[in-house]
Amino acid sequence: RWEGVVQLVLPLPSLPMDLRHNSKIDRLQLAAAVAPRVAPLLASASRPPLLRTEDVLAAQPRRLFAACCATQAGILLLLGPVGPDLLRLQLCFSPSRFRAAVAGWRPGGELWHFRAHFLLDAWYPVLYGALLVHRAAALLPAGKIRRRLQALATFGACCDIVENALHMHAAAAPSLDAAPDWLIVAAAAAATTAATTA
Repeated sequence: RWEGVVQLVLPLPSLPMDLRHNSKIDRLQLAAAVAPRVAPLLASASRPPLLRTEDVLAAQPRRLFAACCATQAGILLLLGPVGPDLLRLQLCFSPSRFRAAVAGWRPGGELWHFRAHFLLDAWYPVLYGALLVHRAAALLPAGKIRRRLQALATFGACCDIVENALHMHAAAAPSLDAAPDWLIVAAAAAATTAATTA
């Protein structure tokens, strides 16, 4: 019944064979006696790994870049007619101009598109932040410059998340023009910081 399971039997008369005496076996003596006899068996049984770590690391930026592109395309589709005005709204520090731009938005039209795009935009900063951090690690040697660039990319992505959270809070109201002044200014500051650091 051991056929195909036990590949090699090593008789070692100098060592105790009774299972009750295993504690008396000198492990160093056992290793010295067994190593040269099992080395050929281990060498023939070894196989290269199916997936190497360097392959995974090389594929990661490509996957992150593809995910960023797919997410951005999905965001543009969800935004629909709001798309051309989004950047102007995100960077608008003037509450009066912001309210004038969204005054005509209908709950089932432009406002719906604005709310819907957050389904993907909530993930976008995480994706591009991870991509930038990974590329900095791949292209730059370890040191202060790499750490600072990675910190800057992370900070920019976090600012983008803050901007999303503020605009999501504003979009939860029946109308965007009801957003308080502080929220509009804070969201614009976060979006501007994200655009200049990430």
